Amino acid sequence: MRIEVWSGSFLEHVVLRSRGACDQLGFPSEVALREADSDCRPEVFPPRQRCFLDVTHQMSPPPAFHYTAIGDVVTKAYSLSGFQLLLTVTNRAYVECLVRSLTLFTQSYSNQPGRILVQEKPKGLFEPMEVTVTPTTHPGTEVDVLSGKMWRIAANSVEVLRLTLAGQTLPGTYWLRLKARARLGEKDTSMSSVVLIVNVLGKQDDVLRLKVAGRHYDSPVSKILSVSQKDWKSLKREASRTSQFVFLGPATTDVIRGAKDTEWAVRALPVKDAGPGRKEFSTDTVSRVVHSFGFPVEEELYSVGETIRRISGHDEMQDLLLRQIHRRGALES
Repeated sequence: MRIEVWSGSFLEHVVLRSRGACDQLGFPSEVALREADSDCRPEVFPPRQRCFLDVTHQMSPPPAFHYTAIGDVVTKAYSLSGFQLLLTVTNRAYVECLVRSLTLFTQSYSNQPGRILVQEKPKGLFEPMEVTVTPTTHPGTEVDVLSGKMWRIAANSVEVLRLTLAGQTLPGTYWLRLKARARLGEKDTSMSSVVLIVNVLGKQDDVLRLKVAGRHYDSPVSKILSVSQKDWKSLKREASRTSQFVFLGPATTDVIRGAKDTEWAVRALPVKDAGPGRKEFSTDTVSRVVHSFGFPVEEELYSVGETIRRISGHDEMQDLLLRQIHRRGALES
């Protein structure tokens, strides 16, 4: 992997070229214009390895995360539904890379039925996968992703493979790693991904599904999973009502209105039927708190304005984005 270090005069040059950054830091515009032609470069560390395996989820972030508690440890895992990986092999060598083995290694596995908090966004469309695999439930073992075939990556090129887990994957939480063994010219090489945690729901799991607007929230999960049985059942009843969407944190209309909570709460947003499998709501509808957890919000809540400012450094697109959201008042259930 190529690494660039932005510091000193180069970092100053980058900052001064951004009008939003100059406004935030209080730099006069004439300084930015004067420095715009500065000839400076970042410090570059070229990669030593010539062939790389990168594994990422096709959607970032994915539509849902599952949160489970094993003892005092909360595990955040991908959902089997919509689990789509992009496997990218980058060959920077002047010879072809022939991947002779690509395996899905089970580093760890746990199947302890219990409470699971599912935070999910409204459903979208998923592209069909090119490779489907069933992971093993035995730690330390692996399955062949390529089914005995080879994967050829030409010199100085990039190849991408889509991977998903089979629908019949056994319930439980999987700690997975993709491993590749290849021939790079006349040399053998190996590549490995980071650990990917995936949770597959089972019939015995006690699942609470809460929608989230814009992002998933990690900080309140451990306390939510440890609420009393009475509160847990009450939350599940609220989440199961077909006449409302139930959100952890701000509902979609709260984001539009810019409303913020100082304590973590679950909110219900009334919805109406809009055809098979669809619900709709009015952007003018105010959500109501159906449960307050009583502990403070300690992470940034999603908001349109702050997201735009963080990305662009100014608010020039904010009104346009808000108008688009107002026009789109329907979500899939």
